[in-house]
Amino acid sequence: MSKSNKHWYARYTGDYYQKTRHLTMLQHGAYTMLLDYYYSTGKPLPSNDVSNDVSNDVSNDDQLMRVCSAFDAPEKDALMFVLNEFFERTDKGWVNSRVEQEIEKKNEISGKRRAAMQAREENRGKKGNKTSSNDVSNDVSNDVSNDVSNDVSLDDTTTTTTTTTSITRATTFGIDKSIPHYVDKKLWDSFMEVRAKKKAACTDNALNLILNVLKRVDSAGGSANEVIEKSIMSGWTGVFPDKAMKKSAVHKNFKDQDYNEGTEGFKVV
Repeated sequence: MSKSNKHWYARYTGDYYQKTRHLTMLQHGAYTMLLDYYYSTGKPLPSNDVSNDVSNDVSNDDQLMRVCSAFDAPEKDALMFVLNEFFERTDKGWVNSRVEQEIEKKNEISGKRRAAMQAREENRGKKGNKTSSNDVSNDVSNDVSNDVSNDVSLDDTTTTTTTTTSITRATTFGIDKSIPHYVDKKLWDSFMEVRAKKKAACTDNALNLILNVLKRVDSAGGSANEVIEKSIMSGWTGVFPDKAMKKSAVHKNFKDQDYNEGTEGFKVV
């Protein structure tokens, strides 16, 4: 029996009291202490050398008497009665068949749990190795794609180098996107966190659609960052220029507001 399994055992009170109703209080105490010791060691109770002693007298068995704290005559009698009633003396010691069955059952269950735990740990190790290999392959593929894209852009025009200085390369949840110069990177990262928490798709197509909307906002003289801020504060997974700019379009400064607008034809009394 493993060390961790020695601290507890299943005690079936119904079965116990059905077979021990005839015991006295001293005998109950002796039996309980013997069971505790039996389960805690996981092996039969110690006995004298049975090769020369065929009797069941335990008067000279100091170890069992210490186990049950049996020091006077009534306590020793209770100990001997319980041993003769519920245990069998063998060359291995005092054996209780029910206890042996429970220990075997416990060891079998523990073995299955241990095997299952080892299998889970092995699976985790395999998954970890697979993930690390995927990370390496992704890094290599990203590096290659970046090199290819850079080579193509440099070959297209001689002015590409000046244009790319205003564009920040940012990896967003595994997707390498070109963030325009008019978009604040910190705002963009915060917006991506909102989308991740909302479990929104972070595919190339989805991000391209968002960037196209922001591009139209910037081309129209609007602020792409204000649109992103509104989405972050509202917990939106998309960008909505109309909603973001609605408030600023409706409200005007008090000094610029024409409070007589629409009141033509009415007489003031």
